[in-house]
Parts: sequence; structure tokens; C-alpha cells
Amino acid sequence: MSTLLPPVGRNAWERASLVFGNGFLTRNARIQALKPLSAAGEFVFSRASGKNVRNAQGVWTPIGANEPPVDFDPITGRWALPLERGAVNGIGNPTMAGAAIGTPGALPTNWSQPSTGGLSREIVGLGTENGLNFIDIRWFGTANATVAALRMGLPTAVVASLGQTWTHSNHLRMISAVQPPINFQVAMYELTAAGTYLTEGGINILPQIDSTLRRFSFTRTLSNASVARVEAILQYALINGQSYNFTIRIAWPQIELGSFATSPINGTRAADVTALAGATALIGQTSGWLAAEVDLRNLNAGQMRCILSLSDNTMNNRIGLNVMDNNSRIQMMVNSGGVEQANIITASPFTGRARIAAAYAPNDIVMFVNGTQIGTDTSATIPACNRINLGSLFDGTGFLNDRLEGGAIGIGRPTNAFLQQLSTL
Repeated sequence: MSTLLPPVGRNAWERASLVFGNGFLTRNARIQALKPLSAAGEFVFSRASGKNVRNAQGVWTPIGANEPPVDFDPITGRWALPLERGAVNGIGNPTMAGAAIGTPGALPTNWSQPSTGGLSREIVGLGTENGLNFIDIRWFGTANATVAALRMGLPTAVVASLGQTWTHSNHLRMISAVQPPINFQVAMYELTAAGTYLTEGGINILPQIDSTLRRFSFTRTLSNASVARVEAILQYALINGQSYNFTIRIAWPQIELGSFATSPINGTRAADVTALAGATALIGQTSGWLAAEVDLRNLNAGQMRCILSLSDNTMNNRIGLNVMDNNSRIQMMVNSGGVEQANIITASPFTGRARIAAAYAPNDIVMFVNGTQIGTDTSATIPACNRINLGSLFDGTGFLNDRLEGGAIGIGRPTNAFLQQLSTL
């Protein structure tokens, strides 16, 4: 596999000491043909569990522990490494075990309907789509209430507390809408420790749901002082006395602690950690450059997210590209001896693809994003670094929680023209 950075020419790649991209976490074959391998080895990728990624056909596929999560996005047509935090799916049965076709049929084990709205139920299909287990449920009849709801787990299963932020995500599509509901919500209930309802929130997806399976999500910060449990709910608004007949496909529901949905989880997924230690020879110790391409989609409130980090295994001496907390502004920072030397930040937040190129030398720091020079710093001491981390800090914090498509590291201070070209989409 080749790097996803732009083809800036043979001379440019000869300047790189390390290139990574498309999940190829070692010195790129193209570079190997130009320069001998260094004494440093390959990146070490670690994750204490398996994970789901999409293959070239866009099908979710399990991979094993410690295997790089090379993932293909069928919408953008691009490969990347989705480097994520560890997470737990609070829905204990996202694979629909125990379900059976029939009228009413059997819901998956531990699923239930806290309210039917007077509608009858038919399980019309079970299977997989895009690698995700699904259940097709038809609701039909005349409503005798204004709400019908589907619970996808036990109401006492997911422990939560006031002020936490949770995300409910669900892959959904409309199979048939002869007589659809007036509102269809991906929702969340706040409950007591005994599972008693307190309050709720949700998002109406009826304007967006169609015949294509896609993921919808709702994020909520828990607000009731008595909350001790949280649960994922699908909820339909009805008109009392009106007839309904609609079929929904539900695939791999998930509820997790955090402000956005991560890759599909069955149980627990460990964090992605990618590092290269003993990398002194690959890192410019007095001057150098670094570049990365990311696809930014998530907002991780309250935490800085690391794209690429050079360090001595401490926070005191570090050169890094980051996404700032509470927004998606991109940062180039330098710390030396525990003192901030440079802090260049984009004025506006970024969503979507960002190609970043930055350089450092004594009293000479600069960053470009998508072909535009963001800023400079003319008073900086450069730290000595021997470790490279992708998508997290050396201490296993600051996870990118987004898609890293590629990058490069080089020794020596290149021209601004080189950096501009390298960062242009």
C-alpha cells in the first residue's frame, strides 16, 4: 500500500525519514527504494481486543487484537486508520441473538417493548447487511396511544451518573412505509438504579431515514439528579385511532460513554495505540518537519486529541500536531524542558479532510493546513525526541478518535514552498 499524501515528487520523498499511510505502519516501500532502512524498527501497534473495520467492499469485518485497524470508507472511497479510545457497548446483545421470525415472533434476548401504542408486531427478517446483524420489525394496526417504544436491553444494565455524556447509535433503514409513524426517534432514557423512568431525549430521524442502511446517533448529557442508569430506545410517535403499517431494519445498536459513536462494538473494545520507540535517527533533533492527513468528524469535548506526536516519553519535551479540545481547531505545539515554546492554532474549526504540514527549527516554527500558512513562531527551543506516536500521546491519552489517512516525518527545515505543496489537498 502506498502513502495517501500527495505526489510531491522524488526529491520531496527523499527528504522524508519516515512515511506512513493507509495502514502501512512501517517505512513505505516507495521510500525503501530510495533510501536504506534506518536502524529503527516498525511501528508497534497494540490493542488488547479485536475490533470491527470495513473492507474494500464497505463490509464491517472483525480483526484480531494488536492488528492495525485499516478501514475503508465507502462514502469517501478512502482508506484510513480510525484510531479510537477504548469503549464498552452497553447494549449486551447487538447481534440479535435469540430473535425468531413470526407474528409476533421473538425479540432478541433482553429486548422488550415498554409501550406498544396498541400496534401489533411481526418479525419479518433476520440476517446481516454490510457485516452487521439486523432484525426487520413490522408494526401494524390501529394505535390506542401516542407512543410506541422498543427497548434494546435491560433497563438496569447500564450504570450512569449525573453529568456524564452518552451516545446512542443505530444502523437503520426503512423497509416499508405504507403507513409510517409521524415521528421516529433515536432516543435515550434516564433511569433510577431500579430502572424507573426519569426523563428522556432524542432526535427525530424520520426526515432522513430511507431505504439505505445508515448510522444515526443521538448524544445526551445526563441531567436528572436521580439518574443511575441509562438506556437506548427507539421511539415512534403515533396518533391515537390512526392505522399504521411500517417495517424498520435495525442493525447493531450501541450505547457508549462519550460524545460520539465509535466503531461497532460487541462487548468491550480496547484502545488503539500506535508507537515507534527508539526513533532518534528518524526525528530531526534540531530541525525537522512533520505532516499528516486526517478526516475530522467528531468533537471530543474537554480533551485534546493527538494526531502525531514526537516526544521523549514525557510531556515536557514534545513536538505535536493536535486537534484542540471543545472545538476542532488544529494545533502545532512545541514543549521543551516543560516550557511551551510554540503554539500555533487555526482560527476556525475543521471538519472533513485536513492535510497538515509543519516545520521546526530554533526560533523558527511554522504550520500549513490545506495549503494555507496558519502561523509562525520565532522564539522556540527545540527538544530532543526519540519516540513517535500516532493518534494518541505516549501515555495512552489524547486519542484522536478520528481517521488518520497518512503522514510523513523528515529531518531538516524544508522551505515554506515545500510545506505549502505538501499540505495542499
